[in-house]
Order: sequence, then C-alpha cells, then structure tokens
Amino acid sequence: LGDIVVPHGNAIAQAGWTFDSVSDEALGDVDLAKYRLIVWATGEESTVDETVSTAQQGVLRSFVGDGGSLWLSGAEVLWDLD
Repeated sequence: LGDIVVPHGNAIAQAGWTFDSVSDEALGDVDLAKYRLIVWATGEESTVDETVSTAQQGVLRSFVGDGGSLWLSGAEVLWDLD
C-alpha cells in the first residue's frame, strides 16, 4: 500500500476513528456501501497522466452520489483531473 497510508492512518486514528485500507487496484472488490467516507490518497502515484482512472472515477462518483463522502489527496491529482 505504500507509505502514503501511514500519515493518513495516523490522522484518522488520532481522530478516534477506525479504518480499513486497500490498494486502488482492489477498489472493485470492496463493498463501498458499508463505508461513509473514502480517503483516496494517491501520494505521487500516476501512470501517464492518470492518478484516478476513468473507471475509478465512476465508482467514486457513484459512492458520493449515494451519499458517501470523499477525501481525495495526492501530489498530481489536480494536474491529472484538470
């Protein structure tokens, strides 16, 4: 999962919340309906102008549309989605 989970996990734990973490490749295998919040932390990950794939954007859009909350962070996210 990489080092980016550590600072996010520490902040979440200090807020008194519990959390699960998975790699972005496992997104399709997770039942997102049981979560109220997704923290999507990409760090400096990108592959040829893509930090969040079109398919992943669709899943996240549906999650938020169904009432979930999304906290998206990463060094290249805005550059990619611009």
